[in-house]
Amino acid sequence: MGRKGLVETTVVLTKGERDLVMSRDWARKGIWAFELGVKLSVTGEERKLVTISGSKRKVKRTEEKMSKSLSEGVYTTVNLDGHQKAIVIGVNGESLRNLESKTGAFVNVPRRGEGGEVIISGTPEEVKSAEDIVLKLTARMLLKIHESK
Repeated sequence: MGRKGLVETTVVLTKGERDLVMSRDWARKGIWAFELGVKLSVTGEERKLVTISGSKRKVKRTEEKMSKSLSEGVYTTVNLDGHQKAIVIGVNGESLRNLESKTGAFVNVPRRGEGGEVIISGTPEEVKSAEDIVLKLTARMLLKIHESK
């Protein structure tokens, strides 16, 4: 970095790790940057490169906070087809919001055309609860399709 006393470091995260650290729509990125006094920038597709810029002390604190989030949380993936993703999301995202509100987990459903890997992250209890609900919702949908044949 050009300015005196400022440092920059880059952390590589998978999609699931990114969700654990940052959560929905990277909204927490702005909160982290404000609270910790650093600049965060994110690049990359499958693996996210998170660049942290700021004073040495603040960058170190941010790295420690990220590390803590990663060590305390878990994530799992569930592969769903387009119809199953639509069931999980619901009308205008209502089912997804209810799922996250009820379980406390963050459920990252990829957009149409971005594959079917849904990432569920949070505490072990939150992830288990959300995964169970997602599997029940999608199993119920498959049962209805089978019964209609």
